Amino acid sequence: IDPSHPVVPALDYVTPVVQPVPMADNTWVYRMPDDSIQHYITLANSHHALFFFDMQVGHSTVQNEVNHVWPYLKQPGVELSLDPEFDLSPGEIPDVEFGHMRAAEINWAIDQLSQLVQTEHLPPKILIVHRFLQEMLPDWQNIKLKPGVQVIITVDGFGAPSQKIGDYQAYDNQELLPGEFPGMKLFYNLDKPLMSPSDLLALNPPPLMVMYQ
Repeated sequence: IDPSHPVVPALDYVTPVVQPVPMADNTWVYRMPDDSIQHYITLANSHHALFFFDMQVGHSTVQNEVNHVWPYLKQPGVELSLDPEFDLSPGEIPDVEFGHMRAAEINWAIDQLSQLVQTEHLPPKILIVHRFLQEMLPDWQNIKLKPGVQVIITVDGFGAPSQKIGDYQAYDNQELLPGEFPGMKLFYNLDKPLMSPSDLLALNPPPLMVMYQ
């Protein structure tokens, strides 16, 4: 319903997936198998859609997990998403404590993607960073944008529209860095009621990325 921004569809694929137990390598994550990853990348390509790796790093690191999927990120249309909720400090348990992500971790990912775009002559990469609590990005103002990487700060979390709009005004209105883009995540079954497309476009600024789960 916004003719100035034609829709580009995308698939959001979670890997690694945070686990309630340490796993063999003590990272508390499970990495999806290569055949599944390639299946959904091929599916996205066949529908002219983007593909996002959505990372819950647990007790691993952004660097370690990005390196696991680096060959896929060299492909055009394969993008990256980071979820600070599941970036855990020592001793924290997934879904018991909320994690957080430092700007240094995000900047490392931005640096790597920027270099990749330049060396491989790729279209700009998109980096989504989820957030629904202020403490999830404690030093957000230290994020450093670089050419070739489009950073979207997405208001995550489920709840009533008034709560989501309040978070959006706090994070995607007042705390966006120059050059960052706003996003909103909606939950079909958990948001009560689900915000409509018209509701979203009434936000200031309207989100350029909308994710449904």
